Amino acid sequence: MARRRGGILALLVEAPWWVSALVSLAGYAFVAFIIPAVLGREDRLVGTLAGQIPSLAPLVALAFLLPAPLSVFRRWRARQVLNSQTGIDSIRGLTWQQFETLVAEAYRRKGYAVEVKGGAGPDGGIDLVAAKDRRFLVQCKHWRVYRVGVREARELLGLVTAQRAAGGILITSGAFTAEAEDFSRGQPLELINGRRLLGLVRLVQGARPHTTTTQVPEAHGSNTIQAPACPTCDRPMVMRLSNRGPQAGRRFWGCSGYPSCRGTRDLAVSNAVS
Repeated sequence: MARRRGGILALLVEAPWWVSALVSLAGYAFVAFIIPAVLGREDRLVGTLAGQIPSLAPLVALAFLLPAPLSVFRRWRARQVLNSQTGIDSIRGLTWQQFETLVAEAYRRKGYAVEVKGGAGPDGGIDLVAAKDRRFLVQCKHWRVYRVGVREARELLGLVTAQRAAGGILITSGAFTAEAEDFSRGQPLELINGRRLLGLVRLVQGARPHTTTTQVPEAHGSNTIQAPACPTCDRPMVMRLSNRGPQAGRRFWGCSGYPSCRGTRDLAVSNAVS
């Protein structure tokens, strides 16, 4: 996304509300006291003008205070966006601006200081900078269908190197290609797909992760087993039977969102976990 441009007032809207209050107070003191004190030492004409300057102090203070309610509203909206998420489908239903807001708020709740870098487009560049002990570059890819490929991972690594950041975080509401995952191994990159993002959202929401409660009959016997969540999109999975190929006759878990999602789980492995 393109970088946002703007002056100090735009920066104050992004900052916590109390930053506007402090800048407003400082601006008032500077105009009401410091400027007249400095100019009053000059000739009589300048001193006369200096005596008129303090009348502007309330206007300056008000100008710097105006971003405070906008800042409060932005933070309230960010909390609402995060708290209202109920699953991967609701996350994928967000606009790209809301998706960026969701990610920023999630990292704030994890204790990071988050600087918003995104702007007027849905792609390109660094969207967020998250800093705690170290500084990380965050890029949001709100793709509902397509998988994020190795090109995006390479570009982020290049930015991390150029800006000497501790690492990069590439986040999508979908999934990553195998090439992207292979490339990121051993690199200062973290790839967060839709399933992992949903886990992060649930964690910072303060709610315990919930599991799918769909009950599916076992192939042999009358007992029931709990259907797992899809490893790709977190939808409930359904038991399927392979009809062809070398695995013909084998039962496995398949995503209920097929064919838009082709996530699978091995039946034996999922039974052992549950």
